[in-house]
Amino acid sequence: MNKDFDITNKQMPYTTPEGFFDELEEHIWKEVKDGYLADKPNDNEMQCAPLGVSVSNKSSKLRLVLRSFILMTASVALVLIVNINLSKQSTVSINDVDQAFGKLSTDDQAYLLNVYQEDIFISE
Repeated sequence: MNKDFDITNKQMPYTTPEGFFDELEEHIWKEVKDGYLADKPNDNEMQCAPLGVSVSNKSSKLRLVLRSFILMTASVALVLIVNINLSKQSTVSINDVDQAFGKLSTDDQAYLLNVYQEDIFISE
């Protein structure tokens, strides 16, 4: 740490006791080193990288697992509900087809019968 303030041509409006900056520097280095070692994950700790959160105690892990389970359950329920609604809407009975065919003109009916009678994939 630069302790020579005369080089910068600035004067401090206050005075500090002798060794203040040395103690401050030691204290900062101590906090940085302790903080670095405290933030470093152990092998037993679970770290959640996508969220950027280090989960270290059991209640945090339990909350994370519970949230994930609830979100997964809600997603599955939504997919099932949408799938059931789509399957109900897409069921067409033979009566619906007969009614639609009956509403066509005779020329359109003859054309459809001709096209479908010549279709090789229907006869298989």
